Amino acid sequence: MSAFAAQDAPVAPGTPAPPGAPDGPAASAVPDREGRARICAFPVKIGPFRLASFEAPALFLDLVGRAPAADLGGLLDRAGVDALRLAGCAVPPGARRLAFAPGAVRLVVDRETRRYAARAPGASFQDYLAGLRGKVRTEAGRRLRRFEAANGGPNVLRTFRAPDEALEFHRLARAISDASYQERILGVGIAPADELARAAAEDRFRGWLLVLKGTPVAYSYALAMGDVLVGARMGYAPAFAALSPGTVLMRLLLESFWTDRFARLDFGAGAFAYKADWATGGYPAAEIVCLRPSVRGVALVLALAASSALRDWGRAALSAWGIVGRRRRRLDALLRGRSADS
Repeated sequence: MSAFAAQDAPVAPGTPAPPGAPDGPAASAVPDREGRARICAFPVKIGPFRLASFEAPALFLDLVGRAPAADLGGLLDRAGVDALRLAGCAVPPGARRLAFAPGAVRLVVDRETRRYAARAPGASFQDYLAGLRGKVRTEAGRRLRRFEAANGGPNVLRTFRAPDEALEFHRLARAISDASYQERILGVGIAPADELARAAAEDRFRGWLLVLKGTPVAYSYALAMGDVLVGARMGYAPAFAALSPGTVLMRLLLESFWTDRFARLDFGAGAFAYKADWATGGYPAAEIVCLRPSVRGVALVLALAASSALRDWGRAALSAWGIVGRRRRRLDALLRGRSADS
């Protein structure tokens, strides 16, 4: 038995989905990169410092606020992989960080508040903007006007959704992704072109490209499950950082989302400050790693558990020392091995 509330179904009967999660049993997992097995790196880090890295065939699934099934070992067998990486998991607050289950050993790597933007019935995009903090709204508007001035006019956003458009999006965004810190440092670049085209054929893909005088400078894309878009992965060309392409693209893609068929845009895993700025709500979620209980698997989980515990100790120290605000966010991002401004 795992340390989670045991569930063979994605969610117990009669249990409502958390805010921001898709409804219905078919929405129990949003596959990342179509949920196909890949060789995945598992870095053991202390903040930004990588001590070691292990590779294993793994399956990545985003549960978008759902609880994982109890039979994680069976899922490993059915997927034919050595590891699972589960994001957006609903995990009870008292669940143990490390636990053994039949055929699997699992680790709660991190916990966060997952952010999303939801369209209220009858609300316009301007209503949404009015609900944001004044500083966020004003700064985004100012940066958008500055970007449009540098472009020589508006029309700086391209939207992609059809299969042929997904292939074009991949070609253009790939060049940005190769140079972005998301690809070089975080290893979370853009998915393969065929997977985006396959999602687009099912109307589950949305891509956005920010252009400056015809040159692509930033991209973002998301995959859908039901009426929820999940991910909003983003990257931008470092050469254009002075024009705040990330903020401008976020402002414009949210406006595009507001005219689409989806009810919510889930910003995906990662407790970045900009997600809280643009969010209308959030829900508790955890990242879980699950491996087969081999000597190598147990050793890797123990190493990941040690680095995770050190990160949590660092966060507790920041709180004990009374460090708050932007300084706290920067130090917390350092502990995560990420950029505070991402």
